[in-house]
Amino acid sequence: MIDCCIGVRQGSCEGPVLFLFMMQAIVETIQWPAGIVKPSFCTALVDGKLKEPVTRTRAVEMFVCWAILYADDLALLFESRDDLREGLIYLRKHIARFGLQIHVGREGIKSKTVAMFCPSKDCTVDDVDLGNIELDNGGNFIPLVDSAIYLGTVIESSCTSEVDVNKRILAAQRAFNALRVVLTGKDIRLKTKG
Repeated sequence: MIDCCIGVRQGSCEGPVLFLFMMQAIVETIQWPAGIVKPSFCTALVDGKLKEPVTRTRAVEMFVCWAILYADDLALLFESRDDLREGLIYLRKHIARFGLQIHVGREGIKSKTVAMFCPSKDCTVDDVDLGNIELDNGGNFIPLVDSAIYLGTVIESSCTSEVDVNKRILAAQRAFNALRVVLTGKDIRLKTKG
């Protein structure tokens, strides 16, 4: 048996589970600086189903959803660009305490981490600064994007699935076009086609 004090090896079965514990610990121990507003949402039961109310003011429940853990990633929600910048700077320092880092961009290096602006009903993209989020004087930044691909799904700032659906349809068309020779070949037996 060899003592190990630096963690698990790449590809180890324990790695993903330990990483999820780390991400959960990060989210549970973070104490946001004063002034950062956590976004709140509201829902209500309408005809026995959970729905987002449009005009209802009674029987509305408010809830806060600001951190979403999925796979090995963390999504955080902020109400303003200033809150996002301040939150990212603080989160970077907090994650470093656990020995982790956020992959940010620098001159000549593309960022793996992205931020996305999702406008509300009364706001347009033209009203907002869509430049990179500068994190410090060292040139580190996180880009603000219109869309991002996460686990193969296209997520758009419009919060619709139209682009993702079109991408999947196009992929299916390409796959069937690649099989066209096999499926339409008269020299290939039906059993082989199956």
